[in-house]
Amino acid sequence: MNSKQTLMRSARKAFTLIELLVVVAIIGLLIAILIPGLMLAQEASNELRCKTQMDQIFKGAFFFTEDDLDGRLPYFGWLAGRKSDAEWWVTEVAFGMEHMEPQIYKCPSDTKPHQRARIWKKGGGWHMQGVTPKKSGGNNSSKLVTMTVPVTYRGSCDHIDGVNMVGRRLTEYTQPDRSVMIVEGAKVQEGFDADRECFRLISDMQALDFPFAKSHVNYHTWERHTGTSNILFMDGHIERMTPRDATDVAYETGEILGLVN
Repeated sequence: MNSKQTLMRSARKAFTLIELLVVVAIIGLLIAILIPGLMLAQEASNELRCKTQMDQIFKGAFFFTEDDLDGRLPYFGWLAGRKSDAEWWVTEVAFGMEHMEPQIYKCPSDTKPHQRARIWKKGGGWHMQGVTPKKSGGNNSSKLVTMTVPVTYRGSCDHIDGVNMVGRRLTEYTQPDRSVMIVEGAKVQEGFDADRECFRLISDMQALDFPFAKSHVNYHTWERHTGTSNILFMDGHIERMTPRDATDVAYETGEILGLVN
């Protein structure tokens, strides 16, 4: 075989520029088709994980209520509004579960959770910084260790008893299947407390229904799971809701609690 025949055979084995461009275009098209599907699958996984976390939070809150002498739920109101000797709901849920699981308070789809410092006391449970423990056990003089907990979920600021800033009694919920306990979405109203750790049924959640709401920086938190977010109700069930649905349930809960005239 001469050198000319060898070169011709080698040339027939090589890809032309056009063929390479076609292959690259096909690969790009396949990637463009697959990526949205993979992202949807990932978000579906995140949404399921968030539901699992909310279920754990509900159980911790319920067990805390069983142990509370007044049968009250954890204090879901704003952190600064609690009494100086009161815990916040994150640490009260930890009391109910009898152990701290900081990972359950953050949904994996939340890129900007609240960062709240807690104090872990060996033998004495988990407490807010500066709080004198109401429940204690073991060696209360043990070393204090600061723990920062990222928090996605929000309870209702309306779940308070007048000026006492404590959780409502569980028996006050005549329709627990339509009464909101925890939401994923953040506050969409402007104001000095726009970063508040809790929501108000009337002012905050109903603000979702106003035309300007979609332009608010926090509106996407009500649509983080492909247009919906999770809402935990007082009977323990969880629903995926659009912002419009969340507004409707806010009215219902407000009427049940006597907050809507």
